[in-house]
Amino acid sequence: RDGRSPGITEERWPRTAFLAGDPVQHCGEIRRRATGGDPPGAVARRRGRTELAPAIFGADSIPAGTITLEGRPIAPASPADAIRLGIGLVPEDRKHQAIFAELGILANFSVAGPGRFSNRFGFMGQPRGRFALGGQRGGREAQRRERDSLAEYRKMLSIRMASAEQAMEGLSGGNQQKVVLARWLARDPKVLIVDEPTRGVDVGAKAEVHQILVQLAERGIAI
Repeated sequence: RDGRSPGITEERWPRTAFLAGDPVQHCGEIRRRATGGDPPGAVARRRGRTELAPAIFGADSIPAGTITLEGRPIAPASPADAIRLGIGLVPEDRKHQAIFAELGILANFSVAGPGRFSNRFGFMGQPRGRFALGGQRGGREAQRRERDSLAEYRKMLSIRMASAEQAMEGLSGGNQQKVVLARWLARDPKVLIVDEPTRGVDVGAKAEVHQILVQLAERGIAI
């Protein structure tokens, strides 16, 4: 991975303490070390993975236990923390947790990485108001980078779409999932957590999604 250490994460379960009604307590015993190159699905196959995934991603709190990334303990307090650490999440419920159905493909692709495509004023699109003159050139450059990146992953993942402005709800389940995967690949993650990645995907696209995950693992991303 370009001279960097491969993504390594380790979880240890069961925890020694739980909160009343804490759903993560149903995960069972999980102690698994995931490294870049591991086959997809190797980390958590037991009941409770849907609760474990958002906990590692910082969406749910963990009152006890440790998560180690590249040899050091981490404790993401929010999804923003996890993203900064190089962790991405493809949740089980794509329609309600992963996409904005009425928004365009480009907006859905860029939502996890606004800093990669914004200009110096923090705008992802064309700046307006008092920032318009100073940021007009930067806004065009940001838009170009955003569209070029989407075009790159569209080709890489064979995303079938009419245009970058097409609403996500107009795509098949398989192509929606590919856009979600592209969103995280654009951030070059160390760890990508995927929960039921082929749920609601047609038979032909399932094989494509599985192959994409295998290729990502071969690139050194911990899946």
